Amino acid sequence: MSGGKILQVGTPAEIYDCPNNRFVADFIGTSNFFAGTLVHSKAEWAEVRLDLAPKIRCTGRHNGDLREGDAVIVAVRPERILRAAHPAEDQGNPIKGVVHDEMYLGTTIQYTVLAFNQIPVVVHQQNTGIGNVDRIQRGDTVYMTWLPENASVLRS
Repeated sequence: MSGGKILQVGTPAEIYDCPNNRFVADFIGTSNFFAGTLVHSKAEWAEVRLDLAPKIRCTGRHNGDLREGDAVIVAVRPERILRAAHPAEDQGNPIKGVVHDEMYLGTTIQYTVLAFNQIPVVVHQQNTGIGNVDRIQRGDTVYMTWLPENASVLRS
């Protein structure tokens, strides 16, 4: 609800996993937002060219009200972002970034990664135990990607 208007109705999981606009995606939990242009749409899937990296295209779900050429936002939850020290060819177009900050939250480690040298991207990593060798450090270069079903393409 915003300004007395109901913006989305559904179960908590539906609202969290499939927000229908940016307000809902940001109000219910935390999301990362990437601006872009819709370049192709088929059924519930949309392919988006990112504004800050025109060579990078990503795929995500949308609710069918978008058209090719529309300005859109790709929303991805921090826990759904996969990160690696090297780009993985089978993961689509990875976004390169540098770890700017690390916050230990007990069960989770929250990283802020600067993508395109300017956009802060929040990435959550499950804390799997003492001596976790997969931890990344401030200043490390990482490559971020996500599964298409974990991204929501929303009207800008």
